[in-house]
Amino acid sequence: MNLGDVKTRVKRAFGDDAGIQIQDADIIRWVNDAQREIANQNDDLLQQTATTPVQAGVGVYNLPTDCRMLRSVKFNGLHMKGMTPQGFDEYIDGLLNPANYSQGDPLVYYVWNGQLTVFPVPAQSSTVSNGNPTNFTIYYLRNTVDVINDTDNLEFPNGYHNHIVEYCLSMAYELDENFGAGQQKRQQFQTGVNQLKERDNWVTREVYPSITVKAEDQVEFFPGWF
Repeated sequence: MNLGDVKTRVKRAFGDDAGIQIQDADIIRWVNDAQREIANQNDDLLQQTATTPVQAGVGVYNLPTDCRMLRSVKFNGLHMKGMTPQGFDEYIDGLLNPANYSQGDPLVYYVWNGQLTVFPVPAQSSTVSNGNPTNFTIYYLRNTVDVINDTDNLEFPNGYHNHIVEYCLSMAYELDENFGAGQQKRQQFQTGVNQLKERDNWVTREVYPSITVKAEDQVEFFPGWF
């Protein structure tokens, strides 16, 4: 579904095909708000991986500009330990004099103001060894991309499209001061997104919950039974 489809469905469901009460600019804003809300509620959506070249003697690197939430960082294929700024300072004794610390393979990091600070400071810049460059690999959740034109597709799979329409209708009803209908549509949106979140989260789980058979439900087998 694209933005034009959402506009048509919202206006028709609201009974305003001519767009007298609901302006296109309103729907565009509501669609983008709905997409951001969906992304904030489901951490398994919009996963992204980026690589950043390592620079010798440099301990601070910019995160991707579309980073919404950092999940993990690897150096040369090995996971680094994420720390709070306070924990990082305590770990390296406040970094009072960086010259006192030798350079090497980065082991820990913290994030502040959209930047990644690593320790130890890398001793070598990115090189190619056996065809594989040595980089920081950054795993993160990206921001949604706003839809602007009617041909712009929505960010999320088909299952979320109806719920984006529900969100837009909830805002339309509130604009029309029909607060009961607006609350109903908002609840439908929230319930639908939560259900999809539970479904989508199973994809990233390694083990499904075990099923325990009650004693009374067990069937005893005796010799000669088939």
